[in-house]
This record gives sequence, C-alpha cells and structure tokens, in this order.
Amino acid sequence: MPDRLFEDLYRDTERLHWASTGEVRERGRQLARQRTYTVLAAVLVLLAGGGIGAWNALADSGRRQVLPDVVATAPATRTPSPTPSRTPTPTAPSSPSGSTGDPGRPTGTAIPAAATLQRSDVPSGFRSIGQNPDGNWVLHSVSGHCPNTWQHPGRKVAEREQGFAVGERRLVQRVHRYAGTDARQAMAAVRTNVDGCAGADRIEITVVDRGFAGEESVLVAAEVEGVRNLWVFVRRADLVTEIWIKNGTDHAEARRLADRAAVRLCAGTTNC
Repeated sequence: MPDRLFEDLYRDTERLHWASTGEVRERGRQLARQRTYTVLAAVLVLLAGGGIGAWNALADSGRRQVLPDVVATAPATRTPSPTPSRTPTPTAPSSPSGSTGDPGRPTGTAIPAAATLQRSDVPSGFRSIGQNPDGNWVLHSVSGHCPNTWQHPGRKVAEREQGFAVGERRLVQRVHRYAGTDARQAMAAVRTNVDGCAGADRIEITVVDRGFAGEESVLVAAEVEGVRNLWVFVRRADLVTEIWIKNGTDHAEARRLADRAAVRLCAGTTNC
C-alpha cells in the first residue's frame, strides 16, 4: 500500500517545474523594483501636492489592508416617548361682551319688548295691534294749533312702539332712548311746549299733573275740535315713554298706566 502511494505522488510531481535558485532571486529583485517605483511615485505626489493624504498613502503602501470585522446587530428599536398628559386649565365662564348689572338687563341701545306695556297692564278688552300702529298720534301732532314753535331737544338713539285697541278706542305707547342726559331735556320740552300753547283759539291744552310716576312724569290733556285725548310722559334714566289715550278722559286711569309704564321701563335700563 505505501509503495502505491509513493508511485502516485511521483507520477503527479514528475512533470512539475521547480524554480531554480537564480529564478527565485530574479523574482525577488522584480518585487523590490516594483516597491521602489511605488515609493518614488508617492514621494513625487507628496512633493507636488504637499498633501497629507499622499504621505498617508506612502505609509500605507506596504501595509496590508485589513477590513474591519462586521458584526451583525439587530436594528435599534425606537421606544416611543410617552406623551405628557395635559391637564386642561380651568377658565372662568366668559360674560357677554359689554354686559353689566343683573342677568337679563339690557347692555346696548336697543329697547326690549319687556320695556313696553303688556296686555295685563291695559284695561280689559284691549287687544294688541302690534308695534307700529297707523296714524300720527304723538302730542307733537297738535302743535300746528299752537302759536309757539315746539322744541324737540335731545338725540334719540333707539325707539320701540306698542299699541292696543278696543272698538274705536286706542292706547298707543312709544319708548325712546336718549343719548347722555338728553332725556331730561325732552321732558322739560314737553312742559315748555304745552305751557306756551295755553290760551290758543283752536285748541285747549294743559298740563294736568306731573311727578306722579318714574323719575319724571307729565299728564297732558287736550281737546281739539271737540275731540279729547290724554298723553302721559314718563322718564326712567335715559328712557322716555309717551302714551296716547285716544278719547281718554279718565285721569286716574292715565296715572295707573303711568305707574305700570314706569315699572316696565326697568327692563330697558339698569337704573331701577
């Protein structure tokens, strides 16, 4: 068995060419020359560019590059940061812009319906005829029968009207809101206008009573061409109401309506 093994080995290596000593030396000299050329080339690059990178290339020219070991690692799992909980900041309930005083009280210039006479305030049998009754019924409508020129001082900023009727009788109310203290001037003008008309030929008009309701009040009675009418004026703060009682002659009933009107005006002002 060993003889056969040696026979096979001899047969496989019989034709191999073993380099001679001279050939080995020549191969060594070739490798040395190649290394010398590499070093010279690196020196020339270093001298020409002055770069540090060339110097590193020279230093590494004879080194064997070793690749770093690659270590398989699992991809990093990003842990989500907990979201901080937010505690809602308690806020105070907001109030309507510009609101003052008690709830339900007016805050602007508009006159609420509650500031006018209601069905329960007027005599039995009267029905509502809406906010804008037909006809020129205000006290100023009789000024044409007077010799004096009637004054109308004060700037009105809001108005509301309400009317009631039964048969031919009418009970109509108008409420005005005045700017600043103009409501006082309006009330003073009523007294001045009526007093200046006293003694006229075509009209009989007089101030029957004053100061019986609200902050200021005036009751005016007039008779024109045999037709009698009553007008009631009541002031509450910057509000002035005028009530026309067509064919009215009952002064006591007129005063009662003035009292009710003064109470209703509180719904349109905070000065009550």
